[in-house]
Amino acid sequence: MFSPLQQAGETKIFGPAYTVQMVEASNTTAPKTDKHFADGIERDSVVFISQPKGMYSACWGGLMSTRAKYLGAQGVVIDGNFRDINEHRGMGFPVSSTAPSRWRLCANSIFDSCLPNLRLRSARTLSREHRH
Repeated sequence: MFSPLQQAGETKIFGPAYTVQMVEASNTTAPKTDKHFADGIERDSVVFISQPKGMYSACWGGLMSTRAKYLGAQGVVIDGNFRDINEHRGMGFPVSSTAPSRWRLCANSIFDSCLPNLRLRSARTLSREHRH
């Protein structure tokens, strides 16, 4: 678990699963919903998101945690990437994930030191050889 504490604490989440299977934008045959998936989260549910393998971008962030918490979700479990760790921690919203997104790093991120192959020029710009 990355939030509210990383790999520590007594946080447990329990509730009915609200499942989301993300697909690549090129998949035109996947079913579409009439609203954003975060707007359909039911009270007391645990959000489970499955992201396609090999994606660098995040499928979950601070704004979605804000919405999920407002709607009464217990937390989120992500088979994929997330971002905005400090926002999740600041609101005490439980987030468990296979990895943080490597696409959107910030200088204050706890993950900068965990990604030795990425050199940052500034807080928002990846060095040229690492852009995709």
